[in-house]
Amino acid sequence: MKQRGRGIRKPTLKPRGTFTVEMIDKKTGAPLKPVKAHRKFKTLCGCVVREKVPITVDDWSQVTPEEKTFIVNAIMSQFQLANEEWKPAVQAAALSKAKDSFRNFRHRLYSKFQKKNRDATLVYPFIKPDDWKEFKKYRRTEEFLTKSKAGSALISKNKHPHNMGVLGYAGKKPIWRKQDEEAVASGGTVPYSDLEGERARDFLRARSKTNEVGELVITHPETQKLHKTMVITIYNLSCFLLN
Repeated sequence: MKQRGRGIRKPTLKPRGTFTVEMIDKKTGAPLKPVKAHRKFKTLCGCVVREKVPITVDDWSQVTPEEKTFIVNAIMSQFQLANEEWKPAVQAAALSKAKDSFRNFRHRLYSKFQKKNRDATLVYPFIKPDDWKEFKKYRRTEEFLTKSKAGSALISKNKHPHNMGVLGYAGKKPIWRKQDEEAVASGGTVPYSDLEGERARDFLRARSKTNEVGELVITHPETQKLHKTMVITIYNLSCFLLN
């Protein structure tokens, strides 16, 4: 069966080595700085959970305490914390990210492989053939199709989907700040500088992509409308304050 084609990518390689964490996200507990540690943490969480938990597990509550402990320990073994007091928070973040990564992986198996009649075991050797058969069998049941339809309806309510990928705001903000500094230094302009407040600018930036000519553009129509509304509101407010 042909496996190459649009939508199929090679499995993410498990990071090797040890990574020092100099700062964590106070809200989530995930490594924040340096950026390399932030990225490797997310990647490692996904790699470890995919190897440990069979794809036939459909609910995270089915993962045993022993399996969860193994996952957390395997992830933490590759990180050195600048402050050991961060350990409980980072452990919690590791388990949370592993849970999210596993859910996203199973969704990918369904959308990119099963629905397109592709064999996932040829791309992901750690998937057992019997598990792949059971995975596909369940996703043809009325129970799964009903859940899938409800999930799709919920996703469709998100009018402003972002383009940040796995990095999220925590990983993207340092990159954006560096780009802003370079833009100012070269005589350019900071994206969405016509808006007041870093939060508003970051919101739009997270929903933008660089086009073929190097311009940052908002990708979703609803977000484009929101940007126009924000600009008009700020203009009207400034006119009001001047009068």
